Amino acid sequence: MKDLIKELLLCFDKEKNIISETEYFLSGLFECKGKILNDKLILVKDIIEKFPSRDSVELSIRTVVDDNICLTNKKLVDHAVLQSFLEDIDNDELITIQITVEKKVNNSMLSVYCYDKFVEYLQKKAIFEVMNIFAKLLKNKEKLFFITFDNDEVFATHTITFKNQEIEKQLFDRMGKLENCKKASCFYNFNEIPLIPEDFDCILGTKKNKLKKMFNKIKIILSMAYIVNIASISDNSLSLQISGYKNSQFKYNINSDCFENEELFKIYKWIYTDGNCIDKSAIARNIISLHCQYSKIIDTDEKTMSSIQSNYQIYQKDNVNQYLDLKNKLAEYMISVFEKISDAIIQLGDRLKANVFAFLTFLVAVFLSKIAPGKDIDFLSKEMTVFIYFVFVCSGVFLYISFLEMKYKINNIEDGYQNLKSSYTDLLDEEDINSIFKNNSVFDKKINNIKKLRNKIIYIWIGLIVCGIICVEFLSRYAICYPNIVKIFSYKISC
Repeated sequence: MKDLIKELLLCFDKEKNIISETEYFLSGLFECKGKILNDKLILVKDIIEKFPSRDSVELSIRTVVDDNICLTNKKLVDHAVLQSFLEDIDNDELITIQITVEKKVNNSMLSVYCYDKFVEYLQKKAIFEVMNIFAKLLKNKEKLFFITFDNDEVFATHTITFKNQEIEKQLFDRMGKLENCKKASCFYNFNEIPLIPEDFDCILGTKKNKLKKMFNKIKIILSMAYIVNIASISDNSLSLQISGYKNSQFKYNINSDCFENEELFKIYKWIYTDGNCIDKSAIARNIISLHCQYSKIIDTDEKTMSSIQSNYQIYQKDNVNQYLDLKNKLAEYMISVFEKISDAIIQLGDRLKANVFAFLTFLVAVFLSKIAPGKDIDFLSKEMTVFIYFVFVCSGVFLYISFLEMKYKINNIEDGYQNLKSSYTDLLDEEDINSIFKNNSVFDKKINNIKKLRNKIIYIWIGLIVCGIICVEFLSRYAICYPNIVKIFSYKISC
């Protein structure tokens, strides 16, 4: 890309040292002779129109008699108006010119017209102010691209890129990483400066880059903030509190103290890359807290990192053992559960068979006792009919009690299953538990099958009772329901 500010200033024989640039504004104020303006104003107008549309450029020209004209890239000035303005300016007249560029972030891109001036602006700021600047620019964004117009050097972190042309956006889950940092640590300034160390981890650029030292410092500060239990920045002081096997507190001046320990960033990266960041952070804090008995956290070395990784491997082995133990317990529980339910179903079926067998045996015995030579058999006498009704009622009550007993057993089994799941919530996350228990699919399928079988037996039992009552109603002279129904219908017909 062309250096538009340089082209613009050359029209007036000026250098860039008159320019100042911040993240949102660029400005410059200077004077020149009327002759230069007469010769170059049309060229100046053409250069202004080349500025990107996301930025608003204004060049204000004021004469000694307070005549003025403004050239912008948003509203074009007619050529005739320019000529008319120039006609009133003498060659020796002193003209005041002010350049103003209002810059805006559009599609995650922000212009930097004078790279050195922008870097100079950042270097004059306190570290916390610089963090605030980038936090605002990166708010709710995965990436930020600074399009530099006067610098060919490429400088990039995982989320911030300085380059002189628009480039393809690389994928990096910044918002996901921010969420993990928020979940596994307590950084009191998180809402004010939602930044992560990767925002300042230089992955492309030379060692001589003017921003690299500042970025590395911020990277280590943020790494420590997310490694420890509690961190805060107040009055340029970084307060850290780490609680593990031992408790330690530290304070550092983020402007004057040295932060150059890459091991801290490695520990941070290990915690928040893959795996459960909460578990990994707890292990790291335990080990670092022991290290901090003899030295400061800023002096953490590679041995500490090795200890952390070794302890995590032990932790993983323990988790594997717990996982296998859970699988074995689940298998044993499911076998015992299904055996209990199967026994309950068999018991319910046996009760039905025993009920039917006892009733039929009773009927046969009564029938045989009623047989006498030369006499009519009055099998369904009044007493016998009433007794049979009584038997049917008792059978129904026995069925209902059996149903409640079966329901109680199934509910107990379901409660036991849920208690087994909940007993592992402290060891495993919800996703792991659902995976092990297969989202209850096997258990639910078995329970549903058993309930269906139970219901079939109950329907058969009820059906036999109803059929028995119907038979008695039609065969006995002392039936209760059938005669009354006939009387009711006869009465209605006669009416």
